[in-house]
Amino acid sequence: MVMKINKLYVIIFSLLMTIVSCVGQQNKVESISISYVDYIIITTFKIEESYFEEAFNEDIKTIIIKDSLMIKNFMSEIKKLKQQEGISTPNVRQKVRIKRSDGSVDILCLDGEAFISINGVSMYFNKFLQGLINKEIKKHETRI
Repeated sequence: MVMKINKLYVIIFSLLMTIVSCVGQQNKVESISISYVDYIIITTFKIEESYFEEAFNEDIKTIIIKDSLMIKNFMSEIKKLKQQEGISTPNVRQKVRIKRSDGSVDILCLDGEAFISINGVSMYFNKFLQGLINKEIKKHETRI
């Protein structure tokens, strides 16, 4: 009888752990892509997030990050972002797409100097996050 109860506990525990691990994987970040252009490209008007691809078309370079440690570092800094009221969106020169396992995508836009937005919401600038992005761009540029 005691053996049956122990087996039942093991089965219940295993089932709960499976459910917990599945729930934890639901919004797991699969990849981060960084699309960017050189800062020296001058435009006559501000480039909004929705116009980035059309405005820069052939000048856009893209990096895909799938390394779990790098993703963890990026997400750690992104989670630190705080909303900023009354500030306009950046003049986009970098567009970061955070693709999750559930199919959702968050979009982070940066001007490389002072402004960040995530999903269209202005955030306080984070120099460390900008540094991580610039470091990945620099690594990519040296490989080209």
